[in-house]
Amino acid sequence: MSPTKKEIQSKNPTELLRDQVIALNEIQQSMVNIKENQIKILESLSGLYILNQQSLEDNVSVSVSNVEMPFGSMVNFMVKWTIASIPAAIILIGIVSVILLVLTIFFGGVSQIF
Repeated sequence: MSPTKKEIQSKNPTELLRDQVIALNEIQQSMVNIKENQIKILESLSGLYILNQQSLEDNVSVSVSNVEMPFGSMVNFMVKWTIASIPAAIILIGIVSVILLVLTIFFGGVSQIF
């Protein structure tokens, strides 16, 4: 609670200085508490950083030993997989056709020379 103007005027200079010193001491204590909290936070962040670096450096290998899946879901998955493979097959057929065309032109032209 801050003093009113009348209360301040009724105090002598020594009392005003004492109040200022008390206020400054409270501010200083608050600053010390803030600094201690900042140090604790930095220590926590440092620990988290170290854990993060260790987890990034660790080589994690995963081995799947079994997949348990209901029959209906497996059929659904395989149908989707088959449908998704059709465009891939078309692309592969196109690439193989182009390679065979180039080889046919090259070796067909070479055979005419002999």
